[in-house]
Amino acid sequence: MKPRTRRLVAIGGTLMLVLVATIYAVMTRPATGPAAPAVGRWRPGGDLLVRDSATGRVASIRGGVRDAGGPACDRTYQAARTMICIQGVPGLAGPQTLMTLYDDKGRQLKEIRFPGVPSRARVSPSGRVVAWTRFTVGDTYASGNFSTRTSFYTIETGYLVTTMETIALYIEGKRFTAPDLNYWGITFVDDNFFYATVGFGGKTWLIRGDTDHWRADSVAPDVECPSLSPDETRIAYKVKIDGKWYPAVLDLATGKVTRLADTRPFDDQIEWLDDTTVAYGRDGGVWSVPADGTGGPKLIAAGASSPSRWKVDPVGRRRISR
Repeated sequence: MKPRTRRLVAIGGTLMLVLVATIYAVMTRPATGPAAPAVGRWRPGGDLLVRDSATGRVASIRGGVRDAGGPACDRTYQAARTMICIQGVPGLAGPQTLMTLYDDKGRQLKEIRFPGVPSRARVSPSGRVVAWTRFTVGDTYASGNFSTRTSFYTIETGYLVTTMETIALYIEGKRFTAPDLNYWGITFVDDNFFYATVGFGGKTWLIRGDTDHWRADSVAPDVECPSLSPDETRIAYKVKIDGKWYPAVLDLATGKVTRLADTRPFDDQIEWLDDTTVAYGRDGGVWSVPADGTGGPKLIAAGASSPSRWKVDPVGRRRISR
């Protein structure tokens, strides 16, 4: 090849690399909402954390005043000094979920990308471990035939579990495997123990997991998107009736199920505001309802979703789970 020809080929190759890099940068920008604010302008916390529907940003609600100056997220959650934000972004091979962690001063700690569409996110009480669930492309819970991936990340060590599908599963005491196992909706007891939903063959179970021994045991059937109460005695969840989901609470000691006093369907992971009240997103707002089946729903944040209350584990200890 002549020198001039080689130069032209080299220039052409360089331009192609620049073009590919430019396309990648454009495709992987956040899909919705403006860029995250500068450090120091916004703090996660307050009485309630939500996703502001008008801006797509995380908002802190303090004394009824909303500050929607947080980063753009599709789902968010906070505990101790950690906030998780998961957001759908485009990728070269299809939609991706961008998981970003922030501290209590709004500073970014970590970013992780995986293929899929954002679904659920939670933080352990100490703030040291986070978990998030994403759908494979095109799936939703309503499809009835979906596939999910749930990941764990430990902040202090950087240990990452890309998918919990390898966990040893026991249903009613017997080792269980199936080709269509899906896990979603983590809720933490502490840095080690957690509850979640497993689905297979059109059935769902509440499971209790142990990350140290990488084992999960069934607790009760027909429980989706669990949320552990602050006193660790009950699970709030969504129960499916005639193809729609409604809020309910399971007593872990007795197995008693209490339907909550909201007759309108929803699709969210419930949050406990305290030991007596839960909240969730539906119909474009965040609603609360008593956890004992009395009363009725109350709108506590219009134009919002993905609620979480400010929770602090003052000792940050590794608790012995009951």
